[in-house]
Amino acid sequence: MLQGKALCFAAAMVVLAVSAYCQQQAVTALVGKKVSERKNENSQPEESPTTQFQASNEWKEVKPGEAIPAGLHVRMNLATGHTEAKLMDEEESKDAQQSQKPASQDSRLLLEQAKDGPSIMVSEKKDLPWNMDDLKKKMSSLKLEAKSESEILYNLLENYRNATEAGKEALLKDMEFLVHQYDRAVDFVTMGGLLAIAPDLNSTSDTVRELVANTLGSALQGNPKVQRTVLGQGLLPQLLRLIVLDSSARVRLRCLFALSCLVRQLPEAQEALLQHGGLTVLAGLFTASDSSTKLQLKAVTLLHDLVVEQRLRHESGQPSDTKLMQSIQLHGFCSLVPRLLHISDVDVQEKVVQAMTALAEMCLEEFQRHVPTLQILLSNYQRQAHQENLSEDADQAADYYEGLLHSVSQLLGTLQRQQKDEL
Repeated sequence: MLQGKALCFAAAMVVLAVSAYCQQQAVTALVGKKVSERKNENSQPEESPTTQFQASNEWKEVKPGEAIPAGLHVRMNLATGHTEAKLMDEEESKDAQQSQKPASQDSRLLLEQAKDGPSIMVSEKKDLPWNMDDLKKKMSSLKLEAKSESEILYNLLENYRNATEAGKEALLKDMEFLVHQYDRAVDFVTMGGLLAIAPDLNSTSDTVRELVANTLGSALQGNPKVQRTVLGQGLLPQLLRLIVLDSSARVRLRCLFALSCLVRQLPEAQEALLQHGGLTVLAGLFTASDSSTKLQLKAVTLLHDLVVEQRLRHESGQPSDTKLMQSIQLHGFCSLVPRLLHISDVDVQEKVVQAMTALAEMCLEEFQRHVPTLQILLSNYQRQAHQENLSEDADQAADYYEGLLHSVSQLLGTLQRQQKDEL
């Protein structure tokens, strides 16, 4: 409704501006003629090249160069951007005559000054006081913005249902952009978006499968309403299957992203993860020959988040899932996670150290075997932080390594303290 009012208001402003321009042209032409006569009394006035617009009772387009007589209806056609005019109806003509007012004081002043002499500079510029091309673009933009994001999402879904594989790729990218917003993600589910795109997790196109999983993940992220709907529609087992079996590494990565967004902060989804062998799937990523470091790191990050979440629940007096913690131990993550410490990528090392810190209490014995590796990392980070501090450009890089130093020191301190307690 507000967008419709905005369009009507914009159209009305255009009509008023066109009418004002026509009146201004009449005054400017009269003043210009008077000044010209004073400059050269013997010169003959040039005939105006402007033709008269022939009005009728129907709307007609005003062509470039045509003068619009007074007493006509004038409007801007929002579909074409052209000016149109027509004769007024009989009743409208009477009303217009009754409402006519004398010329403005400014117009009379211009005429008087023209009679006295060319004491003022009169612009002969005949351009409109706005750029018509810009106006058309703005009006077109206004019409597009009149559609709400929910309407756009609805149209995308309608097009998706009948799209080709290639057409679905562009539509999925647009939908993924919109469902980042909480309300749009809820709209997406309400409109049947899951039913529309979920079957394409089995598409023959790697790109379509990847984009579907990515769209699901974006809609799920931090959105309990969407999480419960996806869980209720039984998509969790399908995501697990694709993580294990899909031939595309990118699809597997996106499916793990969607799975992570599904189970975070949702106890019933975490319970379903255990029931459907989710931890077995995650553990398999560390032993599969075709598994990438990115996949393994995503699994480590998910484990870290789940463990921290359970700890916070316990500390706040909420029920925590002891089965989940026990399953992490039983599936061998205490020995699997530290393997990534040997990867030279500092970002990987940082996330592994964070996960080990969260798991340290339950994985003490296994983690103590990696103390020498952690001490080497500590030494490397100290040296790197020192070099960055000596650099003229020392700023965020130095802070980053200082943060890594703190994380490794904290983990080593935890391991050594617990070892002393056991002794």
